[in-house]
Amino acid sequence: HVGIHVGHGKNFIGDGYRSLFISDFPKNYVFLKFYTRVWKFHYQNIFAELSDGVRESNTDVFPKKWMAAHYLSFQATPKLSVGMYETVIFDRESDQFEFQYLNPFILYGLLVLHLGRPDNLLLGFNVRWDVFNSVRLFGQIIFDEFRFDELFGGNQWWGNKFAFQTGAKYINAFGIDQLDLQVEYNQSRPYTYSHRDSTGSYSHFNQPLAHPLGSNFQEFIFIARYRPTRRISLDGRVFVVSTSEDI
Repeated sequence: HVGIHVGHGKNFIGDGYRSLFISDFPKNYVFLKFYTRVWKFHYQNIFAELSDGVRESNTDVFPKKWMAAHYLSFQATPKLSVGMYETVIFDRESDQFEFQYLNPFILYGLLVLHLGRPDNLLLGFNVRWDVFNSVRLFGQIIFDEFRFDELFGGNQWWGNKFAFQTGAKYINAFGIDQLDLQVEYNQSRPYTYSHRDSTGSYSHFNQPLAHPLGSNFQEFIFIARYRPTRRISLDGRVFVVSTSEDI
């Protein structure tokens, strides 16, 4: 099964209230999306035109930059799904799309190396596990730059740029019909999603494409939804956030 979606809007990938891959937070943008389903595999290709958000001198035109993304998920069992996400942000002096990124297959790393590493490449993984009929566990992790030896070296190397998410949903909590609870934790290292300049950062009109806080934060989210009658719905959310500057 193959589907095509062309639009001026937003995208969201993930199972949490937030997404560390791509979220519906920034302004709308023009995109082309392909859906492909084969057996237990679900594959998405997203190509989008973004804006740097900083006008060039003596012009009213915002400089363009581009995004190419792949998301491949696999339904390993009826209750377990795993996925891999990769995306690259790039710009060219001619404001033209880099046609090599139209490659429909996942793993852009080889293309970035072939082009001389001029672009911002991110790689992430997603997992969803329905432990019971009413409990779902989910999580994400995304790497911008990463060195395994530095991660455990105790030096707090600035280039270990990554973010992760973990959370759980409880449907019909405690046996109460229509009562749903959710808890979620998100954390991002300093400089995650950033690049050498704004044209390569993971952003659109200077707004983050993933988590609204960008990078260098910790966030707890608590959500409760209850629908006691068909006409009454209650929704409560609590956010506990700690942020710092990327300095």
